[in-house]
Amino acid sequence: MADLTVKYNELTAEQFIELWETVWGDGPSLAQTQLAMQHTLFRVSIWDADRIVAMARMLGDMGLNYYCFLNYIHRWAGSHPAENRWNVP
Repeated sequence: MADLTVKYNELTAEQFIELWETVWGDGPSLAQTQLAMQHTLFRVSIWDADRIVAMARMLGDMGLNYYCFLNYIHRWAGSHPAENRWNVP
């Protein structure tokens, strides 16, 4: 089993883009991602050693509405279904 580390409010725009690109390909611009990180209320990132493998963000209006998104999970999940730690195809 992987030795995973959870970090709170440390995810940078560059790391967000790195994770995005492992899942979706070309990521958003650095300026767009920096703006998104500035307007995120709370960030959680999960690391396998020095590699980011998952992240979630909380967005909201600071009054009534809050939204939590599990944004991306790295395609790393093991090469065999029994090793698929995140249940990602």
